[in-house]
Amino acid sequence: MLLGIGLGAAHSNAATAGWKLESGKWYYFQNETPAKGWLYVGKKWYYMDAKGVMQTGWLKASGKWYYLQADGSMKTGWLSENNKWYFLLADGSMKTGWLSTNNKWYFLQADGAMQTGWLNTSNKWYFLQADGAMKSGWLLLDSNWYYLKSSGERSIGFETVASKKYYFDSLGVMQADQWLEQGGKKYYFKSDGSAASGITDILGKKYLFNTDGTFVSGWAKINGKWYFSDNEGTVQSGWLTDKEKKYFLDQTGVMLTGWFNEQGKKYFFNSSGALTTGLATLEGKGYFFDNEGVLYFGGWFTVNGKKYYANDTGVLQKGWLKSNNIWYFFNNDYSIKTNWLLDGGKWYFLNEQGEMQTGWLVDKNNRYYLTSSGAMQIGWLQDGGKKYFFNQSGALNTGWFQDKGYWYYSDSNGVMQTGLITVDGKEYFLADNGVWVPSPTTVTKGLAGKTIVLDPGHGGYDGGASAAGIFEKTINLQVGLKFAELLKSKGAIVYLTRSTDEFVSLDGRVEFSNSIKPDAFISIHVNSSTATSAQGIETYHNSKDGVMPADSKRLAALLQDEIIKSTGAVTRGVKDESFRVIRGNQAPAVLVEIGFVSNDKERANLVSSSYQNKICTGLLNGLVKFFD
Repeated sequence: MLLGIGLGAAHSNAATAGWKLESGKWYYFQNETPAKGWLYVGKKWYYMDAKGVMQTGWLKASGKWYYLQADGSMKTGWLSENNKWYFLLADGSMKTGWLSTNNKWYFLQADGAMQTGWLNTSNKWYFLQADGAMKSGWLLLDSNWYYLKSSGERSIGFETVASKKYYFDSLGVMQADQWLEQGGKKYYFKSDGSAASGITDILGKKYLFNTDGTFVSGWAKINGKWYFSDNEGTVQSGWLTDKEKKYFLDQTGVMLTGWFNEQGKKYFFNSSGALTTGLATLEGKGYFFDNEGVLYFGGWFTVNGKKYYANDTGVLQKGWLKSNNIWYFFNNDYSIKTNWLLDGGKWYFLNEQGEMQTGWLVDKNNRYYLTSSGAMQIGWLQDGGKKYFFNQSGALNTGWFQDKGYWYYSDSNGVMQTGLITVDGKEYFLADNGVWVPSPTTVTKGLAGKTIVLDPGHGGYDGGASAAGIFEKTINLQVGLKFAELLKSKGAIVYLTRSTDEFVSLDGRVEFSNSIKPDAFISIHVNSSTATSAQGIETYHNSKDGVMPADSKRLAALLQDEIIKSTGAVTRGVKDESFRVIRGNQAPAVLVEIGFVSNDKERANLVSSSYQNKICTGLLNGLVKFFD
C-alpha cells in the first residue's frame, strides 16, 4: 500500500506527519492533524473524508463522480468496472457524452458507461464498435451496407464516397442494381451500389451519364474528362463546333484542354475546351493565336496598331527586354511601352519605337538626364566637370533653387554657379560648393562651404541633467541653434540632429550624421554633479573605437582651447571616451560639455544669451583653426 510514500514511516505510531494506518484505515497527518478533502501527495491525488479517512471506489464530490483506486489514488483514463468501461478525465472527473481520445471517438452514457452498437442522439444515428470506438466509413451489418460519415453520422439519401455516388434509404441501407428518379433526374445504381457514370452498358444498351450520375445527352463530364454525345448517345471525336466554338475530341471521345500539336501547328484549348484565339494569358504567360487558333512565335508582330514580341516558344514579352543592345519595356497587356515609365520607383523614357533613352532628354520644354541604366536623374549630377541639379520631377533646374535649406543658382543651361555672380543687376556670392552666402563680407576663410552637423543632446521626454527647474536639453538646443546661425553667416553648411524639443535616439543621430557626410560633428551637452562646486568645460574625443581618432582629437583640443579663451571658464581638459554619438561617426567627431547645470554660478551663465554667444564664438574659432 502506497509504496511510493514508504510503508515503514506509515506504520510508526510516533509519526506526526505523513501516512498513518489506524484500525485498518489510512490517514494523512499534517502538523499532527489528519488531512481532509482532496490531498496531493507523491504526485497523486487522494480524498480524505470528514474524519480524515482515505476513500476508495466511486466518489461524488462537488456534483462530479471520481474513482479512487484500491491504494486510494485518483484514477484517470479508462476504467473497467463490473464489465463496463468508464473514462476519467485528467482532473479525475467521470466523462459523459462524446469523448475524443487517441484519435478515436467514444460515447459515454449518462451513468458514464461506454456505449456500443447503434446510438441515436440529436436525431442522428451512429454506430459504436465492440471496443466502443465510433465507426466511420463502410459498415456491413446483417447483409446490408451502411455508410458512416467522417463525423460518424449514418448517411441517408445521396452520398459521395471516394468520388462515387451512392443512395441510402431512410434506414441507411445502400441501394444497388436499380434505377432511381429524383428531382426530375434519372440515375442508375450498379451492383456495387455506385451510380453509373460515363459510358455505361446496362442490359446490353450503352448510356451516357454525367459524373454526378445523371443520365445525359450532349456534354458530360466523366471522371474529370468531358465527352459529347448526340441525341442518340453516340460519343463524338475529332474537331467539333458547338455554339460557334471549336473543340477537339480524341479517339476515345475525351475533350482536349491545354496545348495540342497537329501537323506542325500549335493550339491551345482553354479549361472549357474552347479553342483559344487572339491574345491570351496562360499560367501567367502571354501568347498570341491567329483566327485559326495557331500560335505565333519568334519575333515582333503588330495587332490593332500595338507592337508585341514573342520568343521562340511563343511567350510574349512583359517587362524589360534587351534586343540588339537596345532596351524595351512591355506593359502588363504585353504591348510595347512608350513615353515615361515608372518602374521600381524610378522613371525611364522610351521613344515612339519603345527604345529606352539615356543621356540628355528634352520633353515638353523641360530638360532631363537619364543615366546609363536609363533611370531619370534626381538631385545633383556632375557631368563633364559641371554640376547640375534636377528637381523631384526630374526637370533640370535653372536660376535660383533650394536644396536641403540652402540656395544655389544655375545658369540657363542648368550649370551650377560659384563665386561672385550678377543676377538682375545684383551681386551674389556663391561658395565653392555653390551655396549662396547671404553676406559675403562675413565669410570666414576655411569655413565657407564646409558642412557641419550640430547635435544638441537629449530632447523630448529625455530632459538630460537638470537643476532648479532648468533642463539640459533646453540649453543644448539654445546653444545649438545660435551656433548654427553663426556658422551659416560664415559660409558654412549646417545640419542639426534636432531643431525642436524632440527625442532622437543616439543611433539615429549617428545615422543622420553619416547620411550627411559632414566635415565635422559636434555634440553639445551640459554637465552635472552631486558636488555643486564642480565646474568647468571639457571636450571629448574617441580614440578607442572612433572612425577618425586623430582628426577628432585635434578638433577636441582646438575647441576646448578656444572656448576657454572666449568664456574664461575653468578648463577640465580634453578627454577620451567611447560615447555613442562619437563612435561609428564617419567624421571628425567630438562631444562638448559646456558647463555644469548643478553649479549655481555656471547655471546662471548657461541660460544667459550673452554667455551662450561666448560659447558659440569659442566653438567658431576652434573650427576655423581646425580647417586652416
